[in-house]
Amino acid sequence: MSCDWKESMVKKLANISFLTLIIFSLFAGCNTTFFYHPTRLEYFNPDRMGFPSRDIWIKSKDGTSLHGFHIGATGLSASKNTLVLFFHGNAENISSHFISVAWMADRGYDLMMFDYRGFGRSDGEVAHSDVQDDVLAMLRAGDDFARRKGMKLVVYGQSLGGILAANGLIRWKSDTSYRQPDLLVLDSTFSSYSSIGASKMRGCLLPAFFLPYLILSDRHAVSGRLGFLAPLPLLVVHGDADDTVPMSFGRELFDEAGEPKRLIIVKGASHASWAGLGRSPIVSDFLSAMGEMLQRSP
Repeated sequence: MSCDWKESMVKKLANISFLTLIIFSLFAGCNTTFFYHPTRLEYFNPDRMGFPSRDIWIKSKDGTSLHGFHIGATGLSASKNTLVLFFHGNAENISSHFISVAWMADRGYDLMMFDYRGFGRSDGEVAHSDVQDDVLAMLRAGDDFARRKGMKLVVYGQSLGGILAANGLIRWKSDTSYRQPDLLVLDSTFSSYSSIGASKMRGCLLPAFFLPYLILSDRHAVSGRLGFLAPLPLLVVHGDADDTVPMSFGRELFDEAGEPKRLIIVKGASHASWAGLGRSPIVSDFLSAMGEMLQRSP
């Protein structure tokens, strides 16, 4: 009787697991649903927070209008004559994300950032494959601005924005119009969509652990391809208390990249919070590393 009961339970669990697999398989390639959570709401206004800005509009490959803004370096520090092109994470929009890097304007850096389609004031609806084209348009816009102004260009990707920026640069490098930026910063990011998905399922019963590998596409991932960007200087920064994107992902990125590269592990820092709005002691180490790498760029 006991054996029959156990056998029955095993069959039921197998059926439930199989049904779960079928349901999730229906959403194969659903990176958009899993990784993008845009809003149209304005959270904060740069001008009202003491960071004078101007609106920028560019077009993606399919003509979709993308909104961004430029924040000039403030008078609190000597201008570094450097543009930081910032790629934000998966939720909300630039009206909240700009706060993560606004402190850099106080340190003499110009900032430029855009919303992907479906985010903030950008037109369209978010779609993972189309966002890749948005990123390419943003890279070209940032490069054009920096070159016209005679500025150095730092491409800075945070969280999801890191893998998007890196993939965009890899795509762009395959084009004859490519012009290498002076530095790539990857902050609290990862190289594979399926791997980060699997990390969220760790500890679950099989087959749940393997579901991300079945339903999430790595077509636009950078795992195994980051070395293609060398000799572009790379600075990886990651908190060792990051529960959203564990630190191991930052180390993987660093190990995969070619030289020159540098890794900063921030003790006790959670996800994308290491700078503490520019007040963290680690900020000086980060800026020193960034400055050194920029000095070595042609």
